[in-house]
Amino acid sequence: MTGWHPASVLVGLPGMPARSARALRVKGARHGWEHRIRAGRVEYRETSLPAETREALADIRASRPLELPECPQPDPRSAALADARLEVLTVLDRWLAAENPRRLMDALHTFAALYTAGHVEVSGVTQALIPRISRASLHRWRRALREGGWRGLMSRQGARPPDKALDADCTITGAVGAFILEYPHGTATMLRRWLIARYGLGRSTHVATVRRWMARWRAENSNLLMEATDPDRYRSHRKPALGAAAAGVERINQLWELDSTPADVLCIDGRYHLVGVIDVHSRRARALVVPTSNAMGIAALMRRALLDWGVPETVRTDEGKDYVSRHVRRALADLAIEHDILPPYSPELKPFIERWFGTLTRGCLAYLPGFAGHNVAERQAIRDRKSFAARRGEGDADAFRVSLTAAELQARIDAWIEHVYEREPHGGLDGRSPFEAAAGQPVRRIENERALDLLLAPPPSGRPDRVVGKQGLRVDGGTYLAGELGPWVGFTVQVRTDPTDLGVVYVFAGEEVPVHLELAPGAFVCRAEDPSRVGMDRAEVAAKARAHAREADRKGRAHARELKRRFRPELAMTDTLEEAARRTGQVVPFRAPAPAHESPDLGEAAAAVRDAATPPEEESFFLKHAESIYADLAAKQREAEARQVWR
Repeated sequence: MTGWHPASVLVGLPGMPARSARALRVKGARHGWEHRIRAGRVEYRETSLPAETREALADIRASRPLELPECPQPDPRSAALADARLEVLTVLDRWLAAENPRRLMDALHTFAALYTAGHVEVSGVTQALIPRISRASLHRWRRALREGGWRGLMSRQGARPPDKALDADCTITGAVGAFILEYPHGTATMLRRWLIARYGLGRSTHVATVRRWMARWRAENSNLLMEATDPDRYRSHRKPALGAAAAGVERINQLWELDSTPADVLCIDGRYHLVGVIDVHSRRARALVVPTSNAMGIAALMRRALLDWGVPETVRTDEGKDYVSRHVRRALADLAIEHDILPPYSPELKPFIERWFGTLTRGCLAYLPGFAGHNVAERQAIRDRKSFAARRGEGDADAFRVSLTAAELQARIDAWIEHVYEREPHGGLDGRSPFEAAAGQPVRRIENERALDLLLAPPPSGRPDRVVGKQGLRVDGGTYLAGELGPWVGFTVQVRTDPTDLGVVYVFAGEEVPVHLELAPGAFVCRAEDPSRVGMDRAEVAAKARAHAREADRKGRAHARELKRRFRPELAMTDTLEEAARRTGQVVPFRAPAPAHESPDLGEAAAAVRDAATPPEEESFFLKHAESIYADLAAKQREAEARQVWR
């Protein structure tokens, strides 16, 4: 069990300042720890403190009995004395405002001297109760007023000595509170036994006295008790919500809130769920009865609202797996709708749909046959309308008079929304009805209903990407064919199923698109059908696919020829060799002097060469014209290659 702790208890614990309570208050303000003023002291909620501090408090509770600080009990003069001190502080504030001193402590000293000398005008009662004053007293009273309000100014002298009564022993008070929080339905008899065994309560204390203590504690700590025993109800009914939840929503369809809840009405074939949506600006709402809250149900509700109301700018949901499914996220992205996903355990951030479900229950569902209550207590209360003997052996269908089908429940809800809810004045709309708030407002509408169905259609088997094979497109056990798929063999495409026709899928371009098709990713490719499901002619589809493939191949070959013509890849080796030769010619190697290599046979060969040397004028024709002959041959080769490319 967690609770509130004063600074005097927290100082010195892990994560807290070591000595000063003032330093703890400064740190608490800096970090935003939740606090309250109680009996003139600042107390901090344990759940808002650092983790190491909470662990230390848990260790303390585990190692010793409950210890609470002593409760101050004011004497009979406390209220009058508090009023007198408040009057002095009020006069002091006016005096400080007029004098505007530089140093506060010096000013307090001066004021105290003036008051003691009788130069400060106060009432006779105040003068009698406070004949003199000091700077320290003024400083202490100012701090007490700031931290504890008027009660902080009460005197703590003359308190009654503690006894075993609830009003005088804070340990007993804390034990009563701890018992109620741990056992909300515990009895006064059990509490009395525990107080006697643990805290020495006198056996003469009657159980009726303990029962009164429990009733008083529940009345004085109703918020704390509700938060501990029913946090959802506390959040809905007691947690402060001082701001305007619709602040910033200034136009129709600016923000929609979506949520799901189990239906409180049992149908003939079981219990269904409700998926609801509300437009925050106009408070229009829709609900759809579905077997379970899933992506298909959400998409179906979105379809109804989109066609009736237009396209929203933002849709706000929680992070339930049905609302963050790939199907829902893709559909919202395709429709260019922003998806605002709330953090977990924060229903207060979508208050309008949460409240509307309550309005629907109180205004409609509670009066339908099969209503089983919103919680276990309501359900049992409905059962208890009959005696135990009368309901013996009957099931839920008899106990709750179940007679509606899901379709009939949907019709009742739709009629109530259209004819009652949307036509009655709404407190959040300045007395206007949701119908009047939405009338005449410009909205963006979807004209092509079939295109909307396609975008909201679920992907096959949870994933939309498929690879087109030579035999067709395999989707959920079927093979879908289309002539337009011929050029897409081996490519990945995006597939959407048709919710009204199992034999049809719609194919969109994937991230990689064949260049010659000139399609952007996500573009519509074709409508493919499964011959076994729609009775189409496989031979006809195959012939059409081959024709599309031939046309695609023809375009591909033409594209390849154009690439070769423009870039001349056949000259790759020639260009490479020329570039290599150019780079090589830029660098001339430096030859270091070296002795000549000689051998007997090499000398004989050199002599033979000298004897057979041919005069320069008698050199062969080839040796004389070798360079020009090579140049002519290279030119003829290039000309022949060029003619071959253009052929």
